[in-house]
Amino acid sequence: TAPVPLTVTLSWTGNATAGIAAASMDASIDVSIPNSVSLDTLADLLDDLPDNTDNTKPYVLPALTGITTSNWTQIAALLKANPNKYVDLSATSLPDGCTTNAYPCNMYNAFQNCTSLVKSPVLPSDLKSMASCFIGCTNLKEVPSIPPGVTDMSRAFQNCTNLEVISPLTIPSSVNNVYQTFFGCSKIANGTVVVIQGDFTESGSDYSNIFNGVPNNYVTVKVRSDAVKGKFSESGRGNTNIIIEVDPSI
Repeated sequence: TAPVPLTVTLSWTGNATAGIAAASMDASIDVSIPNSVSLDTLADLLDDLPDNTDNTKPYVLPALTGITTSNWTQIAALLKANPNKYVDLSATSLPDGCTTNAYPCNMYNAFQNCTSLVKSPVLPSDLKSMASCFIGCTNLKEVPSIPPGVTDMSRAFQNCTNLEVISPLTIPSSVNNVYQTFFGCSKIANGTVVVIQGDFTESGSDYSNIFNGVPNNYVTVKVRSDAVKGKFSESGRGNTNIIIEVDPSI
């Protein structure tokens, strides 16, 4: 594919044809960005781009091609190798079958401490565990869509200090572990609404400390029954900064 010239300036310009937005530190410079980017060429692209540490204006990359279940972890490695190149990967979809360990559909620690990640790729539709998936992604701005079969979200967004939950956020009924899911997410605003559809009846369910470390902000958590409300209200669960409402229609 022929490269598309793009002028990179401090004032931020976007090029819809190139599928990417970019900026420079001081003076204008010229860079060439292809219409499409493969995982194999991502490293070279990031090397060529100037530093950009404004998480409100990340490099918006086109959908990455060539991603497989055997190479997808290279994305996180490349992000960590380029901490000053903030990127939006929301156009990219991760394939079903991605896993970080011996358990299928498990993205434990997948993007841990990827501080340059501003928007996540689309998660695999068959994903089961998001445990610690984005822990320490301090510039992540949004919660990606949560696949309907996810069961474990423990610490999924712990210490994502720039995360702004889009209200209302729905946590699917399949989820039975929300331990410290949003611990330390200090930008979550007052009045945020989170809908939790699960009953938390499975063995090992954990519903404690979901919003601990969110200073002075109160989140409304909607649950489907008084029984679930009672669980979140239990003494010692650490859910002292949430308002729990029962809504049988969720």
